[in-house]
Amino acid sequence: MGIAVYSGEPTSRQINAITEFLDIVSASCRKKPILLLGGYRGGMKTVVDMALERGFNVILIIPREYEADPAPEGVAIVRTGMDTKARSALLVRSSDVLVSLGGASGTLAEVIMAYGLGIPVVYLVGVDLPTDELRRAYPDGILDPRIGNPIRYASTGTEAAKEACRLLKLL
Repeated sequence: MGIAVYSGEPTSRQINAITEFLDIVSASCRKKPILLLGGYRGGMKTVVDMALERGFNVILIIPREYEADPAPEGVAIVRTGMDTKARSALLVRSSDVLVSLGGASGTLAEVIMAYGLGIPVVYLVGVDLPTDELRRAYPDGILDPRIGNPIRYASTGTEAAKEACRLLKLL
């Protein structure tokens, strides 16, 4: 399960949604999916720390700009040598489902890339970040009518978690 999330400081609503999301995935999925993230800073750090506390396996697919960042014990690290945008392609292509937990341009780029590749996207809105705006532009989740797999919007961490588990056939 790929997690697209803000590299900046998370909002309080985002932290609450991340907590809820990880608690429900941990409790609702038959087995805990491996989580893939693009680094260990900002909202990504929040997800990683909470995921490790809940016993998830975490893989960080990091760009060269993040190689000096500290990372906690227990995570697998893939040093891509790529910039952040190229690294995003590896993250997305390695995901069976991509879950957006709120962010800005990098998160949107990963979501649009996953959508275009036909990788299911679960998209959390309402976390007070720029990604909240996508639903207004595409309320039905269809960015391109030639692609029949709409973005699945979720208003809570619980909704996002249950949909991600369903898509991974882990319910």
